Amino acid sequence: MRTLIQLVFSLIIAFSIVSCGGDANSTEIKDKTSASEDNSTKPVPTFKMAHDKNDTKKNGADKKVSNKPQVPVTTPTVTNENKLNASGLTDGQILNSVPSACALVSAEDIAKIVGVPASEIVQNDASHTRSPFTRSCFFRWDGASPNTGILVQVQANPVAEEYAEWVTLFVSSKRTSGEKTMGTNETFKYEKMEGLGDDGSYSHRLGKYVWRDGNKYAFMIAFNTNSAKELQMKNAKAIGNIMMKNYRK
Repeated sequence: MRTLIQLVFSLIIAFSIVSCGGDANSTEIKDKTSASEDNSTKPVPTFKMAHDKNDTKKNGADKKVSNKPQVPVTTPTVTNENKLNASGLTDGQILNSVPSACALVSAEDIAKIVGVPASEIVQNDASHTRSPFTRSCFFRWDGASPNTGILVQVQANPVAEEYAEWVTLFVSSKRTSGEKTMGTNETFKYEKMEGLGDDGSYSHRLGKYVWRDGNKYAFMIAFNTNSAKELQMKNAKAIGNIMMKNYRK
């Protein structure tokens, strides 16, 4: 009896659902179906999938467009070699007008002064057109400290049209204002150096010796060695005298 009542109750519920529109035409189901099929409000895709089978003709057109050679947009750059300075000469031309540091002293000269076989000294021209008013030469060998060597340099006035006394001030300001090195806020003041050029300054702590010929060129020797103060000064003057002798030839 209970089973019969349950069966009748189930039939009544099922009949009520059908009579109330519980089919594919109901509002809830219709809205879901419409939303999945209506693409009118979707944004237009900016690219197509690689294998879009529904639009092969358009895909072919897209491939033709994408295969056209693209012209790169570039911004011209000005190099140091092409840049003109106030004198109207290129950096390379100015560089050539400054005496070659490597021509002022040789590896054989350095070898005799520091007591190292000339065959162990590697000489490199360290000049670069990015520093058109400076010519440098580096002599390196295997010594007691890493990168043992000596740098010699000749520098012309980089602002001759604006400040004619630049070379003179460059040398003297080493004593009055000093020099700061990279990575430190300490200022190193040079001492007066006699015996080279018209005026000279040096700092044993920095291993640097600078002097000038009039107001035309400033010369420098920089040591990366472990020499005592007296020996370093002796070697600096020996190298400097050779440089000035060859410079005046």
